[in-house]
Amino acid sequence: MNESHYSETRQAPPRTGMYLGAAGAAGLLCAILAFASPQQFWPGYLVAVNFWMSISLGCLGIALIHAVTGGRWGYAIGRSLQAGIGALTVTFLLSWLTVIGAGYAFPWAASNRAELLNPNQMMYLDPLGVAIRYALFGASWIGLGFWLNKLYRREAADRTKFPPQRLAGVGIMVFFLTVSFAAIDFMMALSPSWASSIFPLIRMLNCAVSAMAVMILSRLIHTREPSHSQTALTHDLGNWLQAFNMLWTYLAFSQYILIWGADIPMEVEWYIARRTPLGMVTAISLFLFHFVVPFLLLLLRPLKKRTQTLSIVAAMLLFMCFVDIAWVSLPSYHGAGVMSGVAAVLSIVFIGGIWITAYSRQYAKLPDMIVEDPHAAHAHKAHAHDAVAAHPGETT
Repeated sequence: MNESHYSETRQAPPRTGMYLGAAGAAGLLCAILAFASPQQFWPGYLVAVNFWMSISLGCLGIALIHAVTGGRWGYAIGRSLQAGIGALTVTFLLSWLTVIGAGYAFPWAASNRAELLNPNQMMYLDPLGVAIRYALFGASWIGLGFWLNKLYRREAADRTKFPPQRLAGVGIMVFFLTVSFAAIDFMMALSPSWASSIFPLIRMLNCAVSAMAVMILSRLIHTREPSHSQTALTHDLGNWLQAFNMLWTYLAFSQYILIWGADIPMEVEWYIARRTPLGMVTAISLFLFHFVVPFLLLLLRPLKKRTQTLSIVAAMLLFMCFVDIAWVSLPSYHGAGVMSGVAAVLSIVFIGGIWITAYSRQYAKLPDMIVEDPHAAHAHKAHAHDAVAAHPGETT
């Protein structure tokens, strides 16, 4: 029989001074680098924005999926998912700092944009139009997050109040469309002459992998002594992490095979730009540590049943998600160099300190959630009622 309650407890407001201090120090260094070498800094800052945004968007997408499907696994990480969604607002606001260095961060906003873009791209990637689109995307994400937070609190107080599945299905469609266009505008369009119809799906799965990795790490921090049912839930989360990562690998490899095999110059040049010595080492590292090693480790059931060991794989995948975003983004800039990588790391600390602070404070404000899936319990009771009605003279 499953235990009734999740093993987390509501916490007092966390001490986040260390994270804010690190963010402040990194922010100061970022400001110096942005002033001294904007051409190197802003590409790195965009990498960091995309990384932290991907975690919050991944939390939003997973929460929407759970609102449709249900399942104990979602209730086990519901509080962490809501905290990650709550941190989306601050990340969204920090992303607008790229407006300061838009000409350096986005090739389509540079002074020579007319030389890089065709007439259709000039219209679609008009800086004002992109800004309006992004504002609408952010409003939809924050609105969906607010709605999911309200549903979470209502269901935590009364488990008979189920999320409206049809509305959640509409939310998934909105999420899919907005994240797809955001991936095109802020990652794929960094190489204006290149396009891939599968690219937005790859970016969405990067969001899912990074978010699930953070959820597992959060369980390591917040979960008390694990019970038998908690072990089963940890195993479920390991399976989700494996599934998301395998889908990411399948789509990323399919994109490579299709483009490289077709040998169309305008498409192949995207991969050629990443065939530098550093780019090849990074690509091999992604293959080994974003797929091969995690895939083999996550086949081990004992590893997936222990939060401590599963967290090691989750931390590795979270780091490789950052490497993936950097590998996709930085080679698209002609002026990007080692200092762009340094800027990315500093910006990760700057945004990350603020993100973790927002996450921790949101987490402390949220109520606990019962792990047992109320949908399953409701279906079981209905089935038992039907059985009694069909055989009124029998006893169970």
